Amino acid sequence: MRLKILIWKLLYLIASGCTLRFVKMNMRISAGLLMALLMAVVLSGCARYKVVLNNGTVIHARSRPQHDKATDCWHFKDAQGKEVWIPSLRIREIER
Repeated sequence: MRLKILIWKLLYLIASGCTLRFVKMNMRISAGLLMALLMAVVLSGCARYKVVLNNGTVIHARSRPQHDKATDCWHFKDAQGKEVWIPSLRIREIER
């Protein structure tokens, strides 16, 4: 919960066009640089795999998709952390 509050405060400061001063480091970071750093951190840990279905739907997978031969399904955790099972016939490709 504290992380959410911190992120909202940072976004508010960025939106208002302020520069942040880090007292311990005695340096100023512009709002644009802070926004770029924040986006890099957020996007780097989101999803590692992209599963494309036959109908064009794209599902971002957090874990590596595993094939279950007994059921002929692929299973993985999606970007929200939910376990997903999809039959092999519905999957067009799996990209990293």
